[in-house]
Amino acid sequence: MIGPVRHSAEAILSATTVLAAVRRRAYGGVLVLAYHNIVPDGAVVSGDPSLHLRQSDFARQLDALMALCDVVPLDRVLERTTSLRPRAALTFDDGYRGALTVGAAELRARRLPATYFISPGLLGGSFWWDEVAGGATLPDSVRDHALGALRGRGRAVRAWALATGRA
Repeated sequence: MIGPVRHSAEAILSATTVLAAVRRRAYGGVLVLAYHNIVPDGAVVSGDPSLHLRQSDFARQLDALMALCDVVPLDRVLERTTSLRPRAALTFDDGYRGALTVGAAELRARRLPATYFISPGLLGGSFWWDEVAGGATLPDSVRDHALGALRGRGRAVRAWALATGRA
């Protein structure tokens, strides 16, 4: 029950979260947003839902950013400016397919820059955090154990998850 409630709350708050963060920034402020995956509206999200943002929510966030900020490439976010608007940079982690397709299409439609951080060893496969989450939000205790004791090593995390019935 908590999973669907949290997902609904996150969906409702996603657009307002960006607006609130931008409003809190003072003159000369910088906002760096880190995304993981963008999924088409109506698509079934597998894995940890906190890492997968619906396309319509992403589009609303981009429109809000464009209205309130100067969206610039990450390598220019700290440059001096005469603009009174805060600067924002967009980043994507892990090379999720949706970020590279759906997310890129939304960015291209608005002519916005973004920086993608891709780990070549993760391309073409699935991520242990999505597998272990199994469509629910990954509990902090599981994430802490996987990142701490197991050092985030995919094979070790998957073996532990299988052995403990989490996979």
